[in-house]
Amino acid sequence: MFCIFAVSLAPERKGQLYKVTGETLEELWNELRDYPQQLDQKITIDDNDDPLSIDLLIDVAAKVWDIPAFAIKFLEVTHDFISRAELKAAKHALGVDNQEFEELMGIKDRTISTWTRGKWPIPPGIGDIVHRLLKEQDEAVEIVVNQYRQGRTFIYGKIYFSDKPLNWNKRVLQRAMVDYGVELFLEEEI
Repeated sequence: MFCIFAVSLAPERKGQLYKVTGETLEELWNELRDYPQQLDQKITIDDNDDPLSIDLLIDVAAKVWDIPAFAIKFLEVTHDFISRAELKAAKHALGVDNQEFEELMGIKDRTISTWTRGKWPIPPGIGDIVHRLLKEQDEAVEIVVNQYRQGRTFIYGKIYFSDKPLNWNKRVLQRAMVDYGVELFLEEEI
């Protein structure tokens, strides 16, 4: 699914999310043509002979939403929406704190907090990142289980996946222990 969106920074509309989604560029074009106009302004979009392109759609969105084109993003997404509760639940499921969650997602400091408190809308694409992280953790649990079945010993509190924070690694081991009976040890027990 394709998505064109922007979050307004204009003082009178600060934090307002503008978004259209569709399976094709033509669907995005139609969504923009039918987009509700602010303040009853009549903005017409002329059908033209130019082939539809992302740049053209962004320019049209800028006109319709009265937002600079550079502030508008185009994404291909699977999950174009994630609720505040789902975002909080994902952080808990991954076993990470706010800073680690932001680092895993590649997001600036305190951004997730503004989303979960409802201060700013959660933009499209965040759901895809969250689902990818959850899937990566599921795959890590499978790796631990398979290696345990082959005789590997696991020490709780050790980092086995170096590209992930310690708390994420701990959650993987916890899940492997609870769901699959993987035996864990402390460093001093080995």
